[in-house]
Amino acid sequence: MKIAVFPNALRDTAFTYTKQLITHIRRKGGVSLMLPEMKEHVDLPGVKYVESLHEDADLLICLGGDGTFLSSLNLPGWQNVPTIGVNLGSVGFLPQIMPERLEAAIDQLFAREYVIEERMMLSATAVDAGGRVIHQQRALNDIVLGRGLSGRIVTISLQIDEEMVERVPGDGLIVSSPTGSTAYALSAGGPIVHPGVQLLLITPICPHSLHNRSYIASEDSYIRLSIDWYPEPAIVSVDGQTNFPLSHGEYLDIRRAEDVFRLIRLGGNRFYETLSAKIQQRGTTA
Repeated sequence: MKIAVFPNALRDTAFTYTKQLITHIRRKGGVSLMLPEMKEHVDLPGVKYVESLHEDADLLICLGGDGTFLSSLNLPGWQNVPTIGVNLGSVGFLPQIMPERLEAAIDQLFAREYVIEERMMLSATAVDAGGRVIHQQRALNDIVLGRGLSGRIVTISLQIDEEMVERVPGDGLIVSSPTGSTAYALSAGGPIVHPGVQLLLITPICPHSLHNRSYIASEDSYIRLSIDWYPEPAIVSVDGQTNFPLSHGEYLDIRRAEDVFRLIRLGGNRFYETLSAKIQQRGTTA
C-alpha cells in the first residue's frame, strides 16, 4: 500500500501527530510512505518526498483543519486519490479522525473498513473582456465573488444558463457545492444541503435589498457572474485558499467540475448528527 501524508505545520507543531501517524502506519509493514514537498521540511525516516502524487498513492491523509483538507486539492496529482483527515482544527467538518483515535483509525483503514464518498466539485473559469481565459480553478466547498478590501457595495449580475436572474448589490455572492452548504453559505443564511444531493447553491452576502434568498440550480447548469462598474477589482476566493481579482468587463463562469472529490468515510454516514454537534462546538474551542 502507498500512503501520502499531508501535515499542516501550524496545526501540528513539531509534527507530533504526523510522527505518531507514521509510526502506526509503519508497524503494519509493507507500506510506502510519501509526503509532498513542503516549505517546512521535516526529516522523517522511511518517508519519501515527492513533487507530485500522481495516482501512485492509494490514499492521502491530511493532518489539520478544514483549511488543510481543502488546500490538499492544490497538491499536484491529487486527482482521484481518496482522502481522509485527522482533525487538528477548531471544528472540522471534513476531517473525521480525532487525534486520540489515530491508531484505531489506521487499523480500520488497513482492514478496509471504510467507504469512499464521491463529492461534487465546482469549476470556475474567469474570462477577460477579449474572451481570453485568465484563471481556471476547482473548488470543493465554494467560490465567492466579493467586494474585497473596499468598503463600497459591489453590484453583481447573476445569470443562470444564459438567463439573466438579477443584479445583486451587497458584499458579494457565494456559489457553493452541497459540501460547501455548511461552510460560508451557511453563515450567509443559505440552506443546509446533504452532500449526496447534486446541485449548485447561490447565496448573497449581506445584500442591500428587500430580500435575501438563495437560488438553487441544477447540477448541469452554469452560472455567470460579472460586476457593474467598480473603482477597483472585486475578489474571487476559491475555497478560501486562493484569491484572484475580477474587474468590470470580465466575467466568471461556474459549473460542476468533471472531477469528483473522493472522501474516505470510516463507519456510517451520520451527516445530520455530525452537523448538529459541529455547529454547537463553533466558538467554544480554540
